[in-house]
Amino acid sequence: MTLLSASAAVHHAAKDGNSAAEYEDAWSVARPTQPDEEFDARGWRCAVADGASESLLAGRWAGELVREFAGSVAAADPASFAAAVRRAADRWPAVVARYTEQRENEGRPVKWYERPGLEKGAHATLLTVEVAPGAHDADGTGEARAGWRASALGDTCVFQIRDDDLLTAFPMADSASFDTSPPLVGSRDPDTALLAERVLSHTGDLRGGDDLYLATDALAAWFLTRYERGERPWRVLCDLGVTVGFDEWLARERSDGRMRNDDVTLVHLNAW
Repeated sequence: MTLLSASAAVHHAAKDGNSAAEYEDAWSVARPTQPDEEFDARGWRCAVADGASESLLAGRWAGELVREFAGSVAAADPASFAAAVRRAADRWPAVVARYTEQRENEGRPVKWYERPGLEKGAHATLLTVEVAPGAHDADGTGEARAGWRASALGDTCVFQIRDDDLLTAFPMADSASFDTSPPLVGSRDPDTALLAERVLSHTGDLRGGDDLYLATDALAAWFLTRYERGERPWRVLCDLGVTVGFDEWLARERSDGRMRNDDVTLVHLNAW
C-alpha cells in the first residue's frame, strides 16, 4: 500500500480584545501538528468545536467534546456521533463541580445570578473529520489515496482543495448560510436520538496534493465570501505560519472589516 504522507498545522486566536484564557473554541488532533512533522494520513482524526459565548463554560464544553471525539473513531455515523456527545455530557456535572469548587477556593463563589446559566448547560458547534485507516491505492496507478469522512452539527466547516480549486465545502456551502443561530450540541442531558437525526455527514476521497482546512465560523464565512468573489483563499491559508504570520494576518483582516471579530481556529492537513 502506497504511503499517503501528510503534515498538519493548527492556528488559533481569541476575539480581538480578549485574553488567550477567554478563547472559547477548542481543537484536538490525533497526529502531530507541526508543519515539518510528516506522518501517514491514514487514521488521522481531528475535532474542532466552537463554544457558544452566550452559555456559561462554553469553552470548557468545547474542550470536553473535542477530547472525546479526537480520542475515538466517532465520526463514522450519526449514531456514534450522538453516543460520543452523550459520553462527554455524562462527564459534564463533574466539570461544573470542579469549576464551582475552584471559584470557592479563589474566594469568588458562583453568584446566584450565574446558577441558572450553569443549570442550563453549555453549548457548542462541532465538526469531526477522520481519514480512514483502511485506505487504498488508485486502480493500477499506484497513486496514494484514502477515504475521509466528516460529521457536523453547526457551522464549523471543512474545505477540501484539489488542483487549486474548491472540491468540497461542508456543512456550509455558501457565505449566506451563516447566521447567529446555528445548530448546537448541548451539555445538559442530550437527546441522542435527536442528535443522530440532526447531524450532517459527508464522505470523500483524499489524494496526494489535496488539502483539508477545518475552520470555525468567522474564518469559514471569510473563506466562502472570498471564494464567491473569485479569489482563492486557500492560497493565503496555506502560507500562514510559513511566509505570513497568522496573528498579523488575522488582525489585518479584522481591522479592515473582512472578518468578523470572533474566536478563530484553523486546522490544515496537507497530503502528498
